[in-house]
Amino acid sequence: MRYLYADSTDFPYGFDFLAGLERLLLHGGRIATREAAIEGLETERRQDAASSEAQVAGLGRYVDEAHTALTTAELTTEDAGPIAENIGERLKKLLDQLAGEAEAAEAARLRRENAAAHDAIVEHRQAMRSELETLLLEAPLGSQEKRTTIRLRERAYGFDLVRTFPGGVAVEFGVDAARIDGWREPQTVETAAGAMEVQVGMKKKFLRQDLTREMVRIGDHVIVEAVLMPDAAEIRLERKPGSKKPPLLLELRRDGESVDVTIEREASDGTQFFPAVPSDAEKLEGLWEALEKTAEQAFAARARVLSVQVDGEDVLAEGHPLRAIDQMARELSPVIDQLAARTPNDHELCLKVEDDEGRREERYIRRRDLLAILEEAGAPAVTHLRHLTAI
Repeated sequence: MRYLYADSTDFPYGFDFLAGLERLLLHGGRIATREAAIEGLETERRQDAASSEAQVAGLGRYVDEAHTALTTAELTTEDAGPIAENIGERLKKLLDQLAGEAEAAEAARLRRENAAAHDAIVEHRQAMRSELETLLLEAPLGSQEKRTTIRLRERAYGFDLVRTFPGGVAVEFGVDAARIDGWREPQTVETAAGAMEVQVGMKKKFLRQDLTREMVRIGDHVIVEAVLMPDAAEIRLERKPGSKKPPLLLELRRDGESVDVTIEREASDGTQFFPAVPSDAEKLEGLWEALEKTAEQAFAARARVLSVQVDGEDVLAEGHPLRAIDQMARELSPVIDQLAARTPNDHELCLKVEDDEGRREERYIRRRDLLAILEEAGAPAVTHLRHLTAI
């Protein structure tokens, strides 16, 4: 299946772009509105704190002026005896008491308001996190594999996935391993890709100087770890997991149509590196391909978002998911402009889908419906993401 612009030229992405755009606007719009609400609360708190500080300072000045006036009256009033002086001191103490009570009441009010604002901000951030997680777990956004790690932990496998989304947003997923067939217990090379024997080096014949190929049947070796990337892989094998016998490490590199494999192992004379012969490299490429299919199953079984990296910062942990939305929007915006320019009317976006047999279907979405998604989320969503609607 491939996607085309309305004028039948190639579309740059291989996923249901219009459906992904709807979800991006839905969840991104909600995130933008909550981000604006947080900014409003923080601004309100700063302004309230400044106003409260000014009120307390004004009250302090008033009390100081009252003290000065009472002292002046005591000094300038003729026949001011002990009774008058006592009344003046009592008035000063009363003023101090009232001012202290007013200041304490204002401080208590400020704490209550700040606590309520803090709770509201926490609620907004939790909701924003949930919106971003839902988008990344469910929406078709054409993510690409960056790294998949399959690791045997005791008797079960764990999976760590990192996928790259539009704009270079790197997302790490946690996986429900129970949903991946065949990986609930240790897997051998044979169960993953068939029986296999490979050359791992050269050795001398017994009591002779002649060299002979050193072969190892790796089919019965257990896959204890595999790190898969688009152009490289490292696969660690052990005959018996947890034994003292050194593992066998396969390092694979893909260069165009060819795959180079280096076999690393510990020997009595140190670490040995052996470049796999072409026939063995082909077998080991088959193992890599089998593990890549497992990685695809793992992506389908993703269950939670662990981190979202934008320019080296985990925006999920830092509470700034709108940065991930903005990063994706920056890459997708020019594509949306092209969709609009190549659609034969000015109120829709059109994308063609061609199946494996060459049959084509045109899919449309009204631009006004895209804007309505943002309007439902709130005015901040419209302001922030309207450019993605081509209106």
